[in-house]
Amino acid sequence: MIRAYVMNAVSLAALRFLSPLRAAGLVARLARVVPAIEEAKLAATIGGLRGGTCLSRSMAIAALSERAEVVIGVPPPEEPNWTAHAWVEVDRVPVLASEVRGAAITRFSVRISSK
Repeated sequence: MIRAYVMNAVSLAALRFLSPLRAAGLVARLARVVPAIEEAKLAATIGGLRGGTCLSRSMAIAALSERAEVVIGVPPPEEPNWTAHAWVEVDRVPVLASEVRGAAITRFSVRISSK
């Protein structure tokens, strides 16, 4: 869990100074030297991770998983308090269904294979 918090902190800091895609690239480079999280532990890791933003947490988790992607979605425009939201999916299936909000508009991988 400590590696998830470290990656979340790095993601959050990178997002403060870089565009999301550049931040994802930086996080991906760091992830090359950090062991991946087993897919069976992804949901527990996401559920236990606190702090940052939905995007920084999603980038951190996706960076620590071989097959996960960050998904960004938006609710219908008529919904009050309209905001984008990010979550993690593996093979287009949300790791935590409760995290999904709205329709996906884009998705991207963060982890660079260490192989």
